[in-house]
Amino acid sequence: MNLISFSPQFEKMRNFMLDYENKFEPLSYVAQSISNSGTYPPHNIYKDGNKHVIEMALAGFSKEDVIVEIEPNLLVVKTTKETKDEDASLEMYKYKGIAKRDFHRVFYLADLMRVVSCKMDNGMLHIEIEKEIPEEQKPKQITIE
Repeated sequence: MNLISFSPQFEKMRNFMLDYENKFEPLSYVAQSISNSGTYPPHNIYKDGNKHVIEMALAGFSKEDVIVEIEPNLLVVKTTKETKDEDASLEMYKYKGIAKRDFHRVFYLADLMRVVSCKMDNGMLHIEIEKEIPEEQKPKQITIE
């Protein structure tokens, strides 16, 4: 039984927070996450064993067009420069369904999370993140005397 119900905006925000299942997020993260809840670029987040994996569909972008930065408790994925189409005239297109616009996507990370790998292959950015617990913080068995 869940005693607390969250608004739909808060539930949307959980898609951008990794490894916060048992913690209450600071209110500043809540406010920032609501403004960051757009859907571009399309992405998946899933857990694979001890790792969290973020996949982003970046059709039309090369790895030189994208910056991935890690800051304390933040993973930022953004374009390096304005990525407007080279052709100023869109008249040549009969249909333009592939968006290549600037983006700035922020994912909030729990303490001790680190990026294990980051690679781009066939228009898909693949980022693996895992929790790295220092030896002194790992559970230890106590000998009973």
